[in-house]
Amino acid sequence: GRPVVPTSPTSPPPPAPVVPANDGTFPVLATLSATQAPARLGKVLTYKWKSVPGSAAYEVRVRTASNGKKLGAWKTVARATSRSYPLSINRGQTAVVAVRAIPTEGDASIWAEFPAVTRPVTAKTLVKSTMKITVKKKARGKTVKTTSIRTAWPKIKHKNYYAGFVYTTKEQGASLKLRKTKYARSVQVVASPGKGQGRIAVYAGSTKLKTINLSAAKHSRVVRYDVGLPKGFSGTITVKALDNKKVRVSSVTVAR
Repeated sequence: GRPVVPTSPTSPPPPAPVVPANDGTFPVLATLSATQAPARLGKVLTYKWKSVPGSAAYEVRVRTASNGKKLGAWKTVARATSRSYPLSINRGQTAVVAVRAIPTEGDASIWAEFPAVTRPVTAKTLVKSTMKITVKKKARGKTVKTTSIRTAWPKIKHKNYYAGFVYTTKEQGASLKLRKTKYARSVQVVASPGKGQGRIAVYAGSTKLKTINLSAAKHSRVVRYDVGLPKGFSGTITVKALDNKKVRVSSVTVAR
């Protein structure tokens, strides 16, 4: 995770945080692993910090935001001697956790803040493109055409895919859209690469951020692809199939 500076829990984090000198008077945050920040696939994330000498307890505060919403006010969620806190994160939610030490005597320490963590949105939040299907049938010696509109991303279920399924397509130009995102700093696509698969591209608005080749010698059901943004972005994130080859995508996450 990126470095953060302890801040007041009543104000937003600074745009370019700098780590202060550690004088041992405030909690030192454990480094977040790649499975935790900036996107979290699981429901529960356990935050940890090192002990502060002379502390009687630690106070934990959390602020959250749903997809497309601003971060809410800080809320105190725990005050205990434990140096860890398990936080449940809802689908599409971003969470920021701050911790301070409460000494046996004197004033509490300054707040130490973890980087924001975001969990993937629910499947129904992704807007899936459609395609036109024309079926020809013979009836009484005549050929009759029947046209219908279907999703370009049918769902395939398997317990080992992330969330138990993938969306798959062979339609060039088929897209998955995540609309009304706020303050995005990176995009994470969970996909399932394999032999003979095609490419997908990730867009912020109309700007292509990255092309991802899903062709691989071995089939893997859960692979995370991280795409950075040069600056905060609010708008629509799009994942688009670039070839008439199969691609499989489980989720699209926008991390703040």
